[in-house]
Amino acid sequence: MVETLDFQTYRVVSPVVSITAAGTANIATLFTVSNTVAQIGTKSFKIKKIMAQNLAAGTCWLYIGTGLTAGTFASSIPAVRLINSLDNEWQEVNIPSAEFFANVTGYIDTLVAGGSVNVALEGEEVG
Repeated sequence: MVETLDFQTYRVVSPVVSITAAGTANIATLFTVSNTVAQIGTKSFKIKKIMAQNLAAGTCWLYIGTGLTAGTFASSIPAVRLINSLDNEWQEVNIPSAEFFANVTGYIDTLVAGGSVNVALEGEEVG
């Protein structure tokens, strides 16, 4: 007899996160994986859509991965290019498959003074 686990999958959207400073010293949490005291097992997050709004921040790269400091950050997908003063959106077919068991974080490489980047992620939370 083979026992299978039936995980529930929820479609979720992160809050909009404003990145106002560049570099790995300014890593922002883009999505917090749900954790509760009574939780059994682990939860994970799979990105299905990336929505980014470049508010005159200059053309830059957005790095998405895990880790909160420059020494611990690890990119999980290739960096995406944000064009100056445009809304950018990547759908599931344009994003490499990656599963996050820790909070999803990110940063931008450069920033024009006074600009910022708004980022929101949509995906599936499994578990």
